[in-house]
Amino acid sequence: MGEDGRSLVVPVGALPLEGWHRPLAQTIVWMAAPTGTWRTVATARHNWGVWRDFILFLAELPVPPVRPDALTVEHVKAYHAYRQSRSSEAYAWKDRQCVGVLLRSGEMKRLVPADVLAFARARGVGQVPVPKSGYSDGELHRLVTAARSDVVAIRNRFAKSCVLIEKFREAPGQLDEPDRRAASLLVEIAATGEAPRIVPKDRRELMSKQFVVLPDLVPLLVLMVAVTGLNVESVKELPAAHRILGDRAVEVEVLKRRRGSGRWHTTVTWEVGQPGRELHTPGGLYLLLHRLMGPGRDCSQTESLWSIWRNPTGTRDGSRLASHVAPFATRLDSTFNNAKWTRRHGLLADQLSPPSDGDGVQSSAKELLLEFNRLKTSVDVRRTKSLGGYLPSAARTNTVPVLYRNYLRNDPYTRDWAEEIIAEAMVDAEQVAHVTARRETVGGKTSRRFTGTVIVGQDNHVATGTNAEGCVDATEAAWSACRNPARHPASEKPCTVSFIDCFSCENSVVSGHHLPQLIALSDDLANRRGMLSSDEWGHRYGSAWDAIHRDILPKFTPAEVGRARELAGESSLELVEEPWESP
Repeated sequence: MGEDGRSLVVPVGALPLEGWHRPLAQTIVWMAAPTGTWRTVATARHNWGVWRDFILFLAELPVPPVRPDALTVEHVKAYHAYRQSRSSEAYAWKDRQCVGVLLRSGEMKRLVPADVLAFARARGVGQVPVPKSGYSDGELHRLVTAARSDVVAIRNRFAKSCVLIEKFREAPGQLDEPDRRAASLLVEIAATGEAPRIVPKDRRELMSKQFVVLPDLVPLLVLMVAVTGLNVESVKELPAAHRILGDRAVEVEVLKRRRGSGRWHTTVTWEVGQPGRELHTPGGLYLLLHRLMGPGRDCSQTESLWSIWRNPTGTRDGSRLASHVAPFATRLDSTFNNAKWTRRHGLLADQLSPPSDGDGVQSSAKELLLEFNRLKTSVDVRRTKSLGGYLPSAARTNTVPVLYRNYLRNDPYTRDWAEEIIAEAMVDAEQVAHVTARRETVGGKTSRRFTGTVIVGQDNHVATGTNAEGCVDATEAAWSACRNPARHPASEKPCTVSFIDCFSCENSVVSGHHLPQLIALSDDLANRRGMLSSDEWGHRYGSAWDAIHRDILPKFTPAEVGRARELAGESSLELVEEPWESP
């Protein structure tokens, strides 16, 4: 009996090699115990299948090991080679590891030789499974839209049937003959839960007006996964029991696998939402499904949320026990025709290449394959994006490491989105840093913005004369020229600031003649990065460095800068600074 309430009986006694029966049975009991690792019937069924095949393989050997203590490394290697010949390398390694679990567990561990146990612990190289990526935003939108339209049709189908039954009970004479016959059958079906003896195809169409049928499951599952964010296994395990909290929310117990012993069951609270928005909120959608499958649950007597009517083909027993079933009561891996559903809606995958080949022939788009694992990944990616990538808030149904490792890390759409976010953040950070570094001065403090003039294409000295404001002739400074050294723009007095602050003065004029000096100064400033702390270097030279590299050098061509670099000499920075300021 597993934690999911399902049970399984395995026929150990029907296997060959009788000497393996008792230790194998004891090991199975040990694995299925509360302290073991088997939590579900699906796990037990898979492991039992591999162990049974292993015993059958050993029995067919020329000299089989009749007891576990007769097993050798060569026997395990031979089984591995046997599985490689019949499946892929990845599945062969998985089966070998499953056999290793058998040999290292319970009674087997005491009987199997030590060298075999050591060999069984070996792990395959490069066999770490890579989770599948999710759907693109367009593919996810098409899937969810198609599922939502189908669920709307199912809801309308039930509503139309209810209206027809109500009219038949109140005023049957107002209905025409076809509607009256259909309503009479629906009333009988609602009372008995049994289908009339008609053509099977017509019978299913008639019963679908009163009960959820097998083709309805695919869109219902798709929409539940998309809206709740649960994986499809947890959606299939949803119970019918729930508690409504003030018409605003519904409380449901959810079974989540692979959380460890005693941590499978958790209670979630889902928003119901406003009337008419049932298909967009998890609580509203859950209650809608609960109402749609209510008549079927009355017939199947299941505690699960899910109950469908199936056409009892191949049998004459048309009773409710044969036709009304909980589709996931026995096992969760019930298969549906997902391709038929996507094909009916004409869902196509995104084209990653041009729509035509090299010969100009139009290439057909591929059908969009419905895979619930990819759908769950897409839902997690969408939620993570909406929360700005903050994983603690995005991890609702998984832990943060599981969300990142199994759903986000290998998804190309997540990586592209994250790269865009990082690039935008880097641009924003750079812009903020530049704005901060270029703060305007107040009073006599140094400006962080180059407001001077750059004369491009002039290789001689700055021409003398008066500027537009009538200032005196330009005067050469250490690394630039000054339009009016007798009148500082901030103090309106003769300039007394350091030459390193000329880059922050609007009187400053730079031409091609100054390029060799500026490049020499830039080299000296770069060398002093290793002599001073970052804060001190930024305080002393940050504005000058920013002006040279952001405002001056980019205005000259690479050829002009290259020629100037060949002519660069000493920058005279030590002569400009006070002696106590030198690092």
